[in-house]
Amino acid sequence: MNQNKKMSYKAFVYFEKKMHRVLLASLKLKRLEKKVVEIINSTKNDNDKTVNYTPRFKIVDNNSREITNDKQLKTAFNAEDVFFFVHPIGMFYLLILKLIKITMIDTIDNSNNEMKYPEDEKIEEEEEDIDEHHSILNPLVLLTGAAEYKNLKYLPGVKVDLMKFRNLFEDVYGYEVHCTYDPNKHETESLTFNELNIFLTHHYSNLIKTNNNEKNYDSLIFIWCGHGNTTEEGDTLITSDDDNYKPFKKIQELFTSDTN
Repeated sequence: MNQNKKMSYKAFVYFEKKMHRVLLASLKLKRLEKKVVEIINSTKNDNDKTVNYTPRFKIVDNNSREITNDKQLKTAFNAEDVFFFVHPIGMFYLLILKLIKITMIDTIDNSNNEMKYPEDEKIEEEEEDIDEHHSILNPLVLLTGAAEYKNLKYLPGVKVDLMKFRNLFEDVYGYEVHCTYDPNKHETESLTFNELNIFLTHHYSNLIKTNNNEKNYDSLIFIWCGHGNTTEEGDTLITSDDDNYKPFKKIQELFTSDTN
């Protein structure tokens, strides 16, 4: 349980693309809701002149379960790292949808095996144009990363980033997400070269064994959070055993071969 000497409880609250660190004096839902209201009001646009505004929202935990009472809140604090995700009731989901489409990573075009990449300079395009070029209905989502390394610098932000992505893809889009990091298991903060290969091979094998893509995946979303480098082979990711590098190109080649 995340608890300091003063019997306060530490958690991270994700709201509108930012992670906020909060301390709760007790595990009462009303206290968490008060913190959330403070966060929402502190991030309001300067043009928003609303007075005595009481935002409407829902709070979900690490496991995508909505927190509606004190008992559920206490259960959420059993995790080693506690994250809460705030979903305002309103236009929030549409906004996130557009942002994700703009920043979407490599997708597989099943008609010709070519890799498609979103163009950052087209961020100001109309929503209709974005939908036309980045229509993704049922992607295979693989989230990978390493916070803990044998010799390289520890990256605590990796855990936060992976939880952000999982929340967005699972709760906002409803996609099936596979992630190497589990906030309930400390050992998953590290990811060795062998563990990464096993993870990738497992999902690739499932893809080609299920009657040539029985789940009708129309794209691949692969995300790496952790140390990386650039070599002659292009951009690479560095696993927890430090001296092992995995070129992104190899991952692309794996999932674009014999998957159609």
